[in-house]
Amino acid sequence: MMIWNCAGFLSAVLALSVTGAASAQQKKFKNIIMLIPDGCDNGVLGLARWYKNAPLQVDEMSSGRHQPYMANSIMTDSAPGGTALSTGQLTTDKFIAVGPRREDVLTNLNERDLWPAYAPIPTILEAAKKLGMSTGLVSTSRVTHATPAGFAAHVDSRSKEQEIARHMVFNGIDVVMGGGRNNMLPKPECYNTTGTTPFVEVGRQTDEGEYSSSNRQTGARDDCLNLEDELVSRGYDLCYTRQEMMAMDVKPGTKAWCSFASSHMAPDIDRQFIAQTEPSLAEMTDKAIEILSQNPAGFFLMVEGSQVDWAGHANDPIWMVTDFIAWDDAVKVSVDFAKETDTLVMAQPDHNTGGLKVGSYKFEYVDRTVEFAREPLLGMRMTSEAVVEKMGVPEENATVALLKASILENWSINITDNEAQQILEYSDRYSDKFLSNPSDKIPLNYAMSRIVSHSYTIAGWSSHGHNAEDVPLWFYGMDVPKGAILNTDLGKIAADALGGLSKLNRDLFVDLDTTSLTWSVDLSKETNPHALVEGFVFPLGTDYFLNNGVRVNLPGITVYAPTTEKLYISMEAIQIVQSLA
Repeated sequence: MMIWNCAGFLSAVLALSVTGAASAQQKKFKNIIMLIPDGCDNGVLGLARWYKNAPLQVDEMSSGRHQPYMANSIMTDSAPGGTALSTGQLTTDKFIAVGPRREDVLTNLNERDLWPAYAPIPTILEAAKKLGMSTGLVSTSRVTHATPAGFAAHVDSRSKEQEIARHMVFNGIDVVMGGGRNNMLPKPECYNTTGTTPFVEVGRQTDEGEYSSSNRQTGARDDCLNLEDELVSRGYDLCYTRQEMMAMDVKPGTKAWCSFASSHMAPDIDRQFIAQTEPSLAEMTDKAIEILSQNPAGFFLMVEGSQVDWAGHANDPIWMVTDFIAWDDAVKVSVDFAKETDTLVMAQPDHNTGGLKVGSYKFEYVDRTVEFAREPLLGMRMTSEAVVEKMGVPEENATVALLKASILENWSINITDNEAQQILEYSDRYSDKFLSNPSDKIPLNYAMSRIVSHSYTIAGWSSHGHNAEDVPLWFYGMDVPKGAILNTDLGKIAADALGGLSKLNRDLFVDLDTTSLTWSVDLSKETNPHALVEGFVFPLGTDYFLNNGVRVNLPGITVYAPTTEKLYISMEAIQIVQSLA
């Protein structure tokens, strides 16, 4: 006998319905491509256009703006920011596609409109998959980083990247491209002398799993899972370089997981120096579209220019401009495809970072030419991170002479001794103002780029953190939304563009406390956290359960919320268990 939680059911039905400013969009699209330049505002547009000396793709796509906030702050983090875009729901700082805690929600929010605390929220990617569409994630960060995670995982902290990787692999995404291979592979301690690992899947017939020679590399996983082996068993093509990606044989049914770096990929402008084997964001986007478009049912793809945000944190104008242009190139790839197909392209930052403005207290606003804005940037050959690394010594050993020499050689700017000394002293002066841990210091490249950009470029900055102002929207393929809408409205627009998905989504995550099923959770072994539901083994974060050691595949993943001690499985899983029990 099934016992329904009526309030939860109603919330799920309404979750992805479009309301308010977003409600005008009714057309269904075959494909949706959502592109996110993490952490920027309008300030980057003029600077990028002058640096490029040509119009941007997004110039012809301008729409309104959206208000980026989260459940407990008017300034959002990328985790709740991505969650708003992927689910149409607000959540708490650092949460990934789960409902917000109630202790600190903003006073202007109605708690009745919020998702149940810590409960997994179905995403647009998961809903598209249920429609039979192909799905993809592309990022220049680790693919387990906050924004991509918000589309394919359900955890209460963005720092749980190993758990996020597990959710992503077992969520059956067809194409994943970016960095983060370390989170896919076991840590060195997992290997024994015979080349096997001690991982034992409860209920399986075998005790150990052999590693192929191609996967003997180690990573960071504490649970000793080799997720690349899991991907291979599911028919994925793996790739690690631009050449391998480009040479991939694409045909109907192709699935690809490409890890181009052990952690994050290189900044776009630094790739020529330190990561020649990595593809550009536009190249990854083009290949992802080629693979996903083989499906006649259509696809959903999210593309993130991750490091626009990091450039904002660093107050680094050349890093922000070049990574934004790299993202804009990916937008062009997407729009070119959309011009020939039934595709909606929607692009927007998740929030602003650094508060870049084209203007600085150092310069008057009159008689400033395009060349004045452009030329300092043209002399910058790499990011501030790379300039600091080029000194050849650890940050703590930096000197005025080393710093001046590296800035002159790599940024073509001859700073004064006094400015170099200010840079060296900057992190001590400002650490307690900008960092969550006051014992940490502002990185040297943050200090360098802030002081140099204020004195020698037209770029001005307001902070090293996130900002609360509205951010722009860019659309291709539909009548653009007007005025200022909420970040959550964008998730609802995406859902509505696939035909309205609430009825399809409502059964992905059922709270087992609302049913008559008996269950328990065993977290005693880090290598195998699992639940027992009517005696059947449900490994947490996977899309199957075990019946006498045999996998029974499911349409969604099993999610456990440790704070509320609740377990969520799909309605289909419940029905199968009831039929077998």
